Amino acid sequence: MILETKNKNLNDLLIIDCRFPKEYAKGRIRNSINIYDFENLVDLLKNLISNSSINELVRYKIVLYCEFSQYRSPKMGKFLRKLDRLINIKYWPYLIFPDLFILEGGIYNFKELNQSLMTGKYCSMDDSYLLDFEELETYLNIFRNKVDLYLGSNNKNESKNNVNSGFASFDKMVDLKNDLMKVINNSF
Repeated sequence: MILETKNKNLNDLLIIDCRFPKEYAKGRIRNSINIYDFENLVDLLKNLISNSSINELVRYKIVLYCEFSQYRSPKMGKFLRKLDRLINIKYWPYLIFPDLFILEGGIYNFKELNQSLMTGKYCSMDDSYLLDFEELETYLNIFRNKVDLYLGSNNKNESKNNVNSGFASFDKMVDLKNDLMKVINNSF
């Protein structure tokens, strides 16, 4: 989606900007879409599944990025891969989205050599929310809580003390898988 082309194969590139709204609004990779929470990522998957054939789905190359691709986009990628594995547990190693990538160095590194592929101008997370730090803290807290909810706790001590947290995150993922399976069953 970076390039506008009539070549269908190049249009199978789906670029997901995992940064928060003000970061995205200031500057982004051209033709990227802004998805910074897990539920909206599931909605995107439902939309793709509903509007594509299975052959079209497996051709998508999904690239996720955030500011440095150190936390948000890797967590979203892990979530997507985990959900895809659950959907295809009976068909291992098959995946609906086999080509899943994290942009190394994030938009911070990308912007240096690819300014012509940018819309707007990169602005750091802290600078994007300089006048509204509370909004940034809210987004960060929500994201961290969702990471814990869907992927389990990042805190090793907390995980050891609460064995059930792993089961709860698995249960949530199974619920999402079941929702996506309904869409798949209705689409194919």
